Amino acid sequence: MGCEMIVIDKVNVFKCLILRRDSRVTALVKHGGNIYRALLRNTGRLYDLIYPDSQVLCSLRSGGKTSMNIVGVVVNDEAALIDTYIQMRSFEKACSRDLIPWLKGYVILGREVKVGGMRIDYKIRRNDTEGYLELKSAVLLR
Repeated sequence: MGCEMIVIDKVNVFKCLILRRDSRVTALVKHGGNIYRALLRNTGRLYDLIYPDSQVLCSLRSGGKTSMNIVGVVVNDEAALIDTYIQMRSFEKACSRDLIPWLKGYVILGREVKVGGMRIDYKIRRNDTEGYLELKSAVLLR
């Protein structure tokens, strides 16, 4: 049984080299002989993926203190998506198109909803059933 590929979103990316991390959410990268500050939209530590001389995939951004987003990382000649914003946007589109079998019929009622003293990624509903959903991501290193 084959798997049909469905394009949910397209992002133009280019390879950069990590020079060093500035903070938990920014890094200095080198591209075409120039040095840029890039935003890392992932709150994970990612020490095994983002380190000096590692290759990352970046996209241009406008505004803010950074000129690029780090959207992926090159691991063993393959690309791994690490940008949680793109992951969330892709999940939302897939959910709205009923592309996730175990979520068929569910609609997203809210994003980053407060429950008690916590923030939960999504509040969802199907018919009379409501629930909460957290997205998690991982990169399998081979």
